[in-house]
Amino acid sequence: MPTRPVDNRIPKLPRRTLAYTAFCFAGVLIFFIAGLLPNQHKIFLLDKDIERLHQDMKKQTMLIPVFQKVHQSMQGREKQALAFPKKEEYPIARLGDLPVILQSLAGESEMIFHSAIPDVNMLRNGLGRLRMHLSLGGDFIRFHDFLIHLGKLAYLDQIEAITISTENGVGKFGLQVLFWIEK
Repeated sequence: MPTRPVDNRIPKLPRRTLAYTAFCFAGVLIFFIAGLLPNQHKIFLLDKDIERLHQDMKKQTMLIPVFQKVHQSMQGREKQALAFPKKEEYPIARLGDLPVILQSLAGESEMIFHSAIPDVNMLRNGLGRLRMHLSLGGDFIRFHDFLIHLGKLAYLDQIEAITISTENGVGKFGLQVLFWIEK
C-alpha cells in the first residue's frame, strides 16, 4: 500500500477567526490593565500597612511587663498627688489679709511679690466671688511652686488667666485669680 505524503504546511486560518481572537485577547488585556493592576497596587499598600501594624503589635506586647511594673509603682503615687482642699469661703471681714497671705505664698516660693489688686466691683454683684490681679517676679520654676501653693488655698475658685513675660532677664508673671468670699 502506498503511503501518502505528509503535508507539513499549517492550514491558514480565516481572517475572521484571527480578528475575533485578537479582539478577545485585547479585551482580556484591557480588563487586566484597567481592573487588576490598580488593585494590585492597593493590595501592596495594604500589605505594607498590615506588616507595620503587626510590628507595632509585637513592640507593644514586648512592653507589657514594663507597663505593668510602672502601673503598679504609680498606684502608690496616686495618694501622693496634690489633694484639693475642701472649698471654703474667705471671711469678708478679713479681706484685707488676703494680699498678705498671697505675699507669704510668694515668699515661700522665693518669688518677688509686686502687687495684689482686688476687683471690688465683683463684691457688689453679691456672687460671693472676688477677682484679684496678682503681679509677681522671678523664674519659671519658682512660679510653678507658687501655683502649687496657691492651689492649696481652700478659698481659691480658679485661675482665670496667666501672663508671662521677661524684662531684663527676669520673669514677670501676671495672674487673674477668683476667690470664694462670704456673701
